[in-house]
Amino acid sequence: MGYACPKCGHIIPGDAKVLIWHLRNVHNAICGHNFTQHITCGQDGCERTFSGRTYVFRKHLGNHREVNLPAPVPLNVAPHEDDGGLSEGSDNDVEDAPDDVPPAAEAEHMWDHFGEQEVEQHASGLVAGMLASSSTAHSTVTDVVKKTANLLDDITSYVMHRVQEFAAEVGVQPGDENLQSLIADVEAVSHPFQNLNTLYRQRTFFQNCDTFLQAEELPLGIGYYPRSNPQTGNVQQVMRTISFQYIPIKPLLKLIIEKTEIMEIVSHLQPSDDNLLRDFHDGSYCRQSAFLSQPSTLKLILYIDDFEVTNPLSPRAGTHKLGAVYFTFANAPPKYRSSLANMFLLMLYTSGDVKMYGYEALFAQFILDMNSLEQDGIDVDTESFRGNVKVGIAQVVGDNLGIHSLFGFAEGFTANFPCRICKMPRDSIRQMSYEDRDLIRTPESYQNDVDADNLPETGIKRNCPLNEINHFHVVYNRVPDVMHDMLEGVCPLEGR
Repeated sequence: MGYACPKCGHIIPGDAKVLIWHLRNVHNAICGHNFTQHITCGQDGCERTFSGRTYVFRKHLGNHREVNLPAPVPLNVAPHEDDGGLSEGSDNDVEDAPDDVPPAAEAEHMWDHFGEQEVEQHASGLVAGMLASSSTAHSTVTDVVKKTANLLDDITSYVMHRVQEFAAEVGVQPGDENLQSLIADVEAVSHPFQNLNTLYRQRTFFQNCDTFLQAEELPLGIGYYPRSNPQTGNVQQVMRTISFQYIPIKPLLKLIIEKTEIMEIVSHLQPSDDNLLRDFHDGSYCRQSAFLSQPSTLKLILYIDDFEVTNPLSPRAGTHKLGAVYFTFANAPPKYRSSLANMFLLMLYTSGDVKMYGYEALFAQFILDMNSLEQDGIDVDTESFRGNVKVGIAQVVGDNLGIHSLFGFAEGFTANFPCRICKMPRDSIRQMSYEDRDLIRTPESYQNDVDADNLPETGIKRNCPLNEINHFHVVYNRVPDVMHDMLEGVCPLEGR
């Protein structure tokens, strides 16, 4: 009696919880209560695919009998229509019973895969999850790890004491080979946090993981700062290289593609065939683009914004203001794009430095990488996709001030031409109720306005460096930011 494992095809004796435990500890297919990859049921030839919360899969297994089922056939099918293979059902649907610990009926052979390495892997997953939380300080993580390690030490010491007492009661000698082997096994898994109990060790551990990608420190320019000479008391100007942090996008994308199932998700995402606009792919810009309309092309959505890392109401607010560039995949369904876990950091810089040295220096390396990705692509080899993947920019999103600054448009919205989409004068904007196609900005008119170098008459201050990316131009970047324009703009104003 049991269920067939969707990964290895073995019959796993026991109920659904046993199979869940097997997928977690043998195949690393589950982290916490969530699948880390798509799982096809495979019971009785069932082709339903699951990801997200494990209890949905557990509930589904109740529809199949616990019998010696034939090994499932690996399937490459689209997610089931009911849950899209991305199920994120409510916690109230069914009881979310814990499946971290295998039930008593767990087969003995399943513990053969459980050792020091597996325990450390689970411990690192716990630490990584806490570090990823924006509401948890690093000092709190370290404190939790130390207290948990002390608790495990106490539990292990008690278990060892009881084992030795029991051995003495049944007449097992202290030097017995089997007893010593048992004690050694317990001792091996009793210190899962020994490489994670300090912030330094945590950083060292994760830097040695194959999923870690080190950010690069790239120069923005040269600055001169006053420094007092303690010997003479004189103030001297000291030269210093101003830099920012850049995560190389080519190895980052390769890592994401090979460690996730983004290519499988992309292959199932098709434009609407009923002329309804549901997503970016349904618009004329994507459909008419020779590059973006290719099915296997990964389309990136960049997001740029500044944020204050200290008290925004303090007199010195803005001194330590940082800017960040993130990206996500336009190919992914909206429920994926809206998840913070699927928004990847690309750059981190000081806002004042960019105002001083410009966006050209900030995006220079990124532009080179993007042109390489569009022309040469990335060679990947995964279970669901094998081949070359081309990558391009779909749209750039941000607040209006940030986007106008990056794109080279007028940053004051009382300017004569305040719009980045068209060249309608500010006085006409207040009266116009229809679109004038003749006023829509084009690459040619944009370049003419850049060459004219006349902000009051054109609404353009300078050329945007992103125009150097193939198949991208700022005049086609017409997507507004729903958060700044609607949720923080129109909606509060009109809802009063």
